[in-house]
Amino acid sequence: MSDSGNPAANKTVANATLEELITPKLEPGKACLIVIRGRSVGQILELEKLPAVVGRSPDVELPIDDVAVSRRHAQLEKTADGFVIQDLGSTNGVFVNGIRIQRQKLRDGDRLQVGTTTILKFCMQDELEASFQKTLYDSATRDSLTGLYNRRFFLDTLEVDFSYSYRNATPLSLLMLDLDHFKTVNDSHGHLAGDTVLKGTAGLIQRGLRSEDVASRHGGEEFVVLLRYTDGPHGYAIAERIRQSIEENRFEYNGHVIRVTVSIGLGSLEGRSHRNWQGLIEAADGYLYKAKQQGRNRTYYVGLDTTDRLTQSTVSLSVDDFRAARAAASAAPEQRDRAASAPIPSDASRVMRPSTAGDRKPAGSKRTRRRR
Repeated sequence: MSDSGNPAANKTVANATLEELITPKLEPGKACLIVIRGRSVGQILELEKLPAVVGRSPDVELPIDDVAVSRRHAQLEKTADGFVIQDLGSTNGVFVNGIRIQRQKLRDGDRLQVGTTTILKFCMQDELEASFQKTLYDSATRDSLTGLYNRRFFLDTLEVDFSYSYRNATPLSLLMLDLDHFKTVNDSHGHLAGDTVLKGTAGLIQRGLRSEDVASRHGGEEFVVLLRYTDGPHGYAIAERIRQSIEENRFEYNGHVIRVTVSIGLGSLEGRSHRNWQGLIEAADGYLYKAKQQGRNRTYYVGLDTTDRLTQSTVSLSVDDFRAARAAASAAPEQRDRAASAPIPSDASRVMRPSTAGDRKPAGSKRTRRRR
């Protein structure tokens, strides 16, 4: 007897057919790690090529942005019995479901702790779930227009990195960048053209950085960059590379070519020159203001002398010239006098005189200016 007259059978077939139509064709579950606690919460690390190393180093297959994670912390591999994690002699160890291990087979849903604050969840996901998780992570950490990290994520990152660098006396630099006369772009070509310039600028900034650096849109036409393990002179070289790439670039919109420049302030944590991350931001912001005052389209950086006082102001010097200026600042008084009497460089417009007490803002003062 045929089931064609059976309403229940027809309903089952109809429902099954509808479900097939609306359900995407997914591959079997893929193994991945999801950051459920730590700085990069929501980030997905897909286990596509194994074995793979988890660590802080940008060169590993599964990088974790956490200073408490060792550079090569643990390794994941797939065996005949399933997925396995092994500690690679890390400083802070590997924990699976709260128990420290050296080597452990993983099950779907296991929680892995690497370092002191980062917790990962091992799970099997289909493509739809993975895509959803990635969308959530990007919306929480990325600027929707430029694709760079957003302000909240950047400040959280800076706070952790500053504490680590201050405690371990490692260098850390911060760039604050502001497009010059950006309002003119919006007024002359429209806000969509301005958005095109902002996205293009973000791409140039990102291409000028290393994988371990962190770039963010700070607001409007202002960007910030965190340079890890980078002192002032090396930070200056990176800043100038970015500045020159923006100056030389031709942004195009609706057949129009738009040229812009950028001013950059460079703050550097060397010799514990700043007591907190807020001070580093204020320094970079103040030096950006100086770059604007001195004519824009330049990098402004203040070095350190032997007493850790901010003194020597330098704009658009080569790294070698800058190192020489720092050496002169830390020399004996008579050597500094001789350096002061040396001939002025031919490109005098690119070199700023040493800052004086009158040049510095009073402590605690607030700047009430609008950049152009």
